[in-house]
Amino acid sequence: MSDSNINWFQSPWKVLAALGVLALLLMISPSLMEAGYFPTPGDVRAEANGNSMGAEVNEAVSANLDARAQGWLTSRVEPEPETLGRPEAADRESALDCLIRASDLIDVGSQTGGLIESIPVDVGDWVQAGELVVQLEADVERATVLAARTRASARGAFLSQEEQVALYSRRVERSSSLLDGKALSLEDWDKIQSEHRIAQHDLLRAKEERELAQFQLAQAEAVLKRRSLHSPVDGLVVARNLSAGEIVDDATILTIAQIDPLHADILLPATRFGGIRPGMRASLSLEVAQESRVIAEVDRVDPIIDAASGTFKARLTLTNSDRSIPVGTHCRVEFLN
Repeated sequence: MSDSNINWFQSPWKVLAALGVLALLLMISPSLMEAGYFPTPGDVRAEANGNSMGAEVNEAVSANLDARAQGWLTSRVEPEPETLGRPEAADRESALDCLIRASDLIDVGSQTGGLIESIPVDVGDWVQAGELVVQLEADVERATVLAARTRASARGAFLSQEEQVALYSRRVERSSSLLDGKALSLEDWDKIQSEHRIAQHDLLRAKEERELAQFQLAQAEAVLKRRSLHSPVDGLVVARNLSAGEIVDDATILTIAQIDPLHADILLPATRFGGIRPGMRASLSLEVAQESRVIAEVDRVDPIIDAASGTFKARLTLTNSDRSIPVGTHCRVEFLN
């Protein structure tokens, strides 16, 4: 052993430094071998043996490195989306969610309280505009109408007053000739004229009473009409809150939904404000029947943008004459123009 080697091992600080370098090399050697800076133990053994097994190992290592390189390159190339070039995929991405609802919901109630006599409809029934849906007890009102109709049609008092006026008119004519011949006193003449005027006033009062009877008949019929509730629209009964025999005050008895036409509500981003206008047409894909599409038209655009969500509302109208589109279904909207 040389003097330099002896001096090296005899210095404790140099020994500690050598051990530190060796430990550092042992820690970083796996990373350096993986990066290719140092050969792996398999490569060393293959090279030392110099046999065919070493060659096969080298080929496997090269193939592995090539595969890694190829994977590294392909991992950085953006894959082409499967939907690229498919117009239907682009349309689906541009479609917006919507909700179909009834164009109107009518709560049927009574202006006056009373006992419910009958409700001839139930939930799920289709009703026509003007159809009777609730009948309240109305015996008193019917009797009032009969009495008013009788008074309005009574002509006895009116005809009697007409005849009285005609009688006094003839008496005035005869008395006038007697007055010219000095055969009638002025006192009797004044009495005859007064009786004639009183008869005319009585006839006028009879006419007014007859007209008043007509107004009372109309009032009684209006009160009776309030006891019968009719559907204001063509629609579907969606709720029934009371039954026959119950007392109604100001509560809702029935709820009728007008489902032709229908409305579809949609929320749009503020960036599309001004691009959506009333009259624009749109294609709707229904959640319950995705293979079928219906055409709707924008009839209202909310002029206010919600600051919190950055959206605004629009409403579309679509026909539902065959009542095949259910209320409450979700849909997707694609504007056509």
